[in-house]
Amino acid sequence: MTNQEERRMLNVMVIDDEPMSVNRLTGLLNKTGMVKVVGGFTDPEEALLSRLAGNIDIAFVDIEMPTMTGLVLAEKLQEQNPGLEVVMVTAHDHYALEAFQAHAVGYLLKPVALEAITCELNTLNQKRRSRNHSYETKVLTIHTFGQFQCFTDNGQPDYFSWRTAKAKELLAFLHYHQGNPVTRDVILEYIWPEMELDRAVKNFHATNYYLRETLKKRNLDHLLERKNGAYRLKWEEVMSDESTYMEAVTKMNKGKWSVETLETILRLHKNTYFGIDDYRWADERRNHYESIYLQALDTLSEKLDEIDDDKRRLHILMEMTKQDPYNEETHEKIIDVHLKMNHIETAHQYFIHMKKIFIEELGIEPPEHLRKKIKFI
Repeated sequence: MTNQEERRMLNVMVIDDEPMSVNRLTGLLNKTGMVKVVGGFTDPEEALLSRLAGNIDIAFVDIEMPTMTGLVLAEKLQEQNPGLEVVMVTAHDHYALEAFQAHAVGYLLKPVALEAITCELNTLNQKRRSRNHSYETKVLTIHTFGQFQCFTDNGQPDYFSWRTAKAKELLAFLHYHQGNPVTRDVILEYIWPEMELDRAVKNFHATNYYLRETLKKRNLDHLLERKNGAYRLKWEEVMSDESTYMEAVTKMNKGKWSVETLETILRLHKNTYFGIDDYRWADERRNHYESIYLQALDTLSEKLDEIDDDKRRLHILMEMTKQDPYNEETHEKIIDVHLKMNHIETAHQYFIHMKKIFIEELGIEPPEHLRKKIKFI
């Protein structure tokens, strides 16, 4: 084997509390000629502390170990090395579900056969080549206004399809936290609020696995980070309409706004935040963004009034009534714009429309000063 061929091989670690099992599995892996075994350990803690842990590609981990289970070890190893792939090894086939929940990419039964290891390595290599070849230049784009959508774009959008609705919601929830880590308990509280804890935990692990697999198909699984028992989306590496929206809002709040800045807010907020999905955990921010939207509409309306752009102002004011249909001031401004444009009959008709809304839905007459204004035109 040449040095060049050796450098292309994946680095592997073996962890099993039985020395004979470590030696046997190491020997079989070496026989495949497909990987380089860089470390073998009988103590999980020693494996975690090893400088090798952060630089390996695959870990073959025994599930049943006395000081630390393989499931816990796998999670800790992946916290150190997010790109690490874990293959679980056990003498009992009833651990398949637990291995799946620990994000294992493979599952081998003892006594392990050379053929089974070779098949597992071939599958892993094929997946890696497929991801690297097809999606190496793609960037994740997320839209949150209207319907939560994720896609990559190399000329045309490639929208995600979701194995389960909860996998989609989990990514939406992590995106909602804008790069801040979220513990598993918090995720369970908001996404499976009424489910028994044991069942919710199993659902979480399965959902997390589905999400990682969805991202991994596009070589984007590095965007999900797990550390110290918390999960985060690398928000800073995602193209997001919410990020663009927040930049425009910051400019508006600092008084650095322009008509273009305000129109950016209006364009992005033409649909409600997570509107179609209607995630209840997003209610507070959804309401906050609604108030910002109204503020932007009102500010733009005043700006258009200053430059005598009555047609555009009328359009903005009508949009404001959709968001807040009982705001007397907005209705009065609409009537004033019609009068300014010398649309007398239209102003009368609009007042009748407004009066009907106030009487039928609020049980009150429009304000007296507005009734007098219409009466004496």
